[in-house]
Amino acid sequence: MAGIIHLSQLDGQIGEGVETAWADVTAIDALFRLCPVVAPEITTNGWAGEGDTWPGHADIARIFHDDPDDDVVLSVWARPYPLPWYSSGLAPTPYDDDDLGLVANNGVWGPRTPRLRHDGWREPRTFTQPSATLMHIPLPETASITKLTQECLEEVMLFVVGDDDRIPLGEYFTNGRGREILGDLYSLLRTGPWLYASLMNMPRIWGIVIAAAQTTDAWNHVRPRVRYAPLRLVYRDSVDSRLLDNELMHAGGIYVGSDCSLGNFTPVLGGSNLPHLRMLFIQPDVRGIPTGAQPSATQHLNASALNTCEVYVPLIVHGPVRRLGCTFYTGDQIRDILRPLSTLLRLDIGNIVGEEVLDLTSLLREAGSVAHLTFLRIRCGASQSAALNTIGNRLVMKDLKTLDVGGAVWVNAPSTTFARVFNVHAHEALAMAKLMPLLERLHLRWRLPLDDFPVFETLHLGALTELYLAGDMSEETETFLSHLDAPAIRTLQLSCDMRATANPELLPSIADNILVALQTLGGDPEGTRASLADAQSDLDNAGYGDISARMDDAVIPPLEHPAGGDEFPNMVALRACALRTLHDINIAKDTPKAPHAGFLLERVVKSALRLARLPATGIDISIENDGRSLDLRAHARDNTYRMRFSMHFVPSTFLAPGTLRHRYTRAGDSVTYGLARMLFGFAAFNPVHVHVKGDPIFQHTLVDGGADVRELRRVLLRFDSVQNLHMDFSKQRAASKFLSLLGDGNLFPRLQHLLVTAPSYHDQFETIWTTLEDVIADRDAAGHRLPLLVIKGRLCVAEAYAGRLENAVGCLRLHTRCGRTDSMAAVMLEECQVCRWRGPM
Repeated sequence: MAGIIHLSQLDGQIGEGVETAWADVTAIDALFRLCPVVAPEITTNGWAGEGDTWPGHADIARIFHDDPDDDVVLSVWARPYPLPWYSSGLAPTPYDDDDLGLVANNGVWGPRTPRLRHDGWREPRTFTQPSATLMHIPLPETASITKLTQECLEEVMLFVVGDDDRIPLGEYFTNGRGREILGDLYSLLRTGPWLYASLMNMPRIWGIVIAAAQTTDAWNHVRPRVRYAPLRLVYRDSVDSRLLDNELMHAGGIYVGSDCSLGNFTPVLGGSNLPHLRMLFIQPDVRGIPTGAQPSATQHLNASALNTCEVYVPLIVHGPVRRLGCTFYTGDQIRDILRPLSTLLRLDIGNIVGEEVLDLTSLLREAGSVAHLTFLRIRCGASQSAALNTIGNRLVMKDLKTLDVGGAVWVNAPSTTFARVFNVHAHEALAMAKLMPLLERLHLRWRLPLDDFPVFETLHLGALTELYLAGDMSEETETFLSHLDAPAIRTLQLSCDMRATANPELLPSIADNILVALQTLGGDPEGTRASLADAQSDLDNAGYGDISARMDDAVIPPLEHPAGGDEFPNMVALRACALRTLHDINIAKDTPKAPHAGFLLERVVKSALRLARLPATGIDISIENDGRSLDLRAHARDNTYRMRFSMHFVPSTFLAPGTLRHRYTRAGDSVTYGLARMLFGFAAFNPVHVHVKGDPIFQHTLVDGGADVRELRRVLLRFDSVQNLHMDFSKQRAASKFLSLLGDGNLFPRLQHLLVTAPSYHDQFETIWTTLEDVIADRDAAGHRLPLLVIKGRLCVAEAYAGRLENAVGCLRLHTRCGRTDSMAAVMLEECQVCRWRGPM
């Protein structure tokens, strides 16, 4: 119920005759634009009973603010949030996640809280100064609203102030629902003496509103009004925490947000008995949380009414908790808080502390009961989760809808529709999904190192429509897809690392250089370090990034010693690094050179078609470069089944320092080589229609001598089923290297239709059109005349140019509009001199 609440909304009999100066001003605008507050005339009111008084605006303002003469009412109640960009710490989720409104409260969008304006400043919008006299309501004393009992009216007001489970933190009271609540309440208090007196005697209302207090004085103003009702206690650095600690027994909700430093909440709450507590939300400023384990709770919190518990501090809770979120807990602390709980509907475990490798299945068995869970999320790293434990019966969660875990869990979840499971092997993912027959959306990421565990059965998932495979494609990708049957699938997405495979022929010379470095170890430590750094670079170029990464600790010195001063070479570490690297090289030398990743992609493509029960015909593909990756997409079943294969050539910014480099800058490798390997696998689609957006060949990543372009040309010879080709230059700025390849008549020998889309911002001939003319002429001369050429877009086509194209193709169609029609020259000349031969367009 936003804005002003008119009395006619409360009782239809009293709507007529109401006159208010607030009719065109919303409550929240009035709160922040009211200048200075003055007492109104005291008027006779038909609702007033004996003993009722109308204290006027100044006393109302005292409730909301320390100083009734301040220019901005509610300044300590609607103070701008100190960190409006701070989020809850949860990564964006691809599923519906009830975060209790916290992320919305911390959002940066929307109108900001108005600031205090000095005299002479003008607001962008101005409002008429409200009259000091609010109303004249000559109503009979028998108005039906006055017959409501105090308890009944209080229930109505509870609806106004929002007695719900939203978190009153962040921008809740400055940019969210709380802002509207304060405005509504302030307007009601100013409506008249009878309603004022009634609201002042509603303790539950003020027990909710007190959460907006930003200072100790503001909190003290309202506390007497709450009396016996449950309080919403919000801990802030600006409010004396001792006052709140003394009120814990009366707390209906306890809230700690990022505007509060980490306090001593574990011992304060441990051993307490809080019978009124329904919500416990402790997520203080994460900068105050220690990097290691926090002290564990030794006493339990008894809260017989507790429904929601979301905490960053270790606790042991006894109560009917239905929603539990625990973050920054160790494995033992998770077990401690889970054991007493048997009523959980939602469980969210995040940022597990410590190096313990957790068996997630056994961890969940520690809970009092997880049988009724509808939502389960466990966020942990790859090194923190163990392999799938199939010993014993599966955990039964018949009501589970959403599963998001960082490791394998042995679970029977027949109602699950969404699952995101990271750090698992292919056979584990298949085993987990076996008892999820209603699964519609599945996200997976494989555990490293890869596993070749054999799989013999094919899993049927009739409801699966979306499958996303994070991380780079591997043998496990092919294993999973080849043992999956999903006839209803509509979306398949995965990433491909198409870099050159490791070259063992370069390893002997690298080993020789390391041996030389060992011989000079005693006399020139800095020279030894430099030699090892060169060997590390050579290993990178040879494709042995895993061996190279193990050298970082010894080869890359810290900028400064922790104790002060420069860091000297660690002789022991240098020797150990050299010997370990030689050992790794000896093992790698015996491993035969693997085929390039295009062969694996070819098998994955065939499996992607097989799982959807599709033949390898009638598939449309597109190639697009977005500046960070090359996306190859395939469309089948009238565009209802879409497959996306992304080759990322710019690494993620989340990689470790020292690895932020272009993925295809290895000596002898390039993005063009990667494209060739990727198209090698895509040839299994046997496409008829191909759409190329922009130029997938990067001019600045070509190998000297053009070997990569020649390899791409050789791979394109496999695409002998292509009949329709769309070269889309609508976002292209330079000449197309890819287009120039089409002059070879052996490429796309069945090509019938070439569509070329002009760049939207070029209004004259550019190198693209010169290249197109050369390609068409070369194909015609080689006996591969193109039957149909279509050019569309914003382009001025000269008559001579069009004539040369017509002589080299079977049919030329121009669906272009003049590129100069919007220019001043065209207005002055009335027609384009280049396009005039075509007549009106």
